[in-house]
Amino acid sequence: MLSYQHAFHAGNSADVLKHWTVCLCADYMIQKDKPFWYLDTHSGAGIYDLAGAEAQKTNEAHHGIHVMLRESEEKLPEALHLYLRLVKRLQAKHPHHYPGSPWFAQQILRPQDKLRLFELHPKDHQHLEKHFRQDRRCRIEKADGHHGLKALLPPPPKRALILIDPPYEQEKEYNEVIKSITESLKRFATGTYIVWYPLIQRASTQGRNKSGSAENMLKQLKRTHSDWLNVQFCPDTRIQGMFGSGLFIINPPWLLAEQLQKGLTALAHYLGQDTHSRISIESNN
Repeated sequence: MLSYQHAFHAGNSADVLKHWTVCLCADYMIQKDKPFWYLDTHSGAGIYDLAGAEAQKTNEAHHGIHVMLRESEEKLPEALHLYLRLVKRLQAKHPHHYPGSPWFAQQILRPQDKLRLFELHPKDHQHLEKHFRQDRRCRIEKADGHHGLKALLPPPPKRALILIDPPYEQEKEYNEVIKSITESLKRFATGTYIVWYPLIQRASTQGRNKSGSAENMLKQLKRTHSDWLNVQFCPDTRIQGMFGSGLFIINPPWLLAEQLQKGLTALAHYLGQDTHSRISIESNN
């Protein structure tokens, strides 16, 4: 079963979807000369050891990034190439490690761009400082990322890519995302926002399955803005608990939906469980 806690999910299919999309969006942002900021509300540790004890508890990378890295680049759509090349770049120096979202952004951003990373967990914050403190473009804060956004928006260059990726260990976190997006859009309506969320099956009293709070969160998020994409990848819909994940993207880059469609088809082929996998892209345009 997929786990969505930071310590255990490194390199699984949810990470592949999220980090690949961050790469696509960041790569789009650097196509213009004007600088931009990358903001990450829940940055985690930054880099994860897939051979470590925590990762080995579930070994989810075995059914995620490890599968993708075994495939030759020629067999995969171009939309996935940058993401996989960056993973290989890290592993060339640190075998068996997998990067978190801040690392991918760091590799793509230019000297004129900046990173603003938030992480409240003491241990993860310590690791984040270790990995990124030498980068002058990067500022790391041990703080709640939802609150941190308030002080940073709108960013000086008026361009930003913002990832909101809480662990959703408590039901209230779904409401916190809604509040954070609503308030952020009032300050900075033109930013590109990526909200990651888990898809969870929970058995109801009638013996049926019902989704978690993500469904209600999505209903609210769709009312906040007129330009959005909702992307979902479910490797195996039969699983109880977390069976997949999604991304709600506000102000998506031009042609992102087309790139995601090509890449998701490949992910479903390599990471999906036969006919029980599912991909979907929903757009408001």
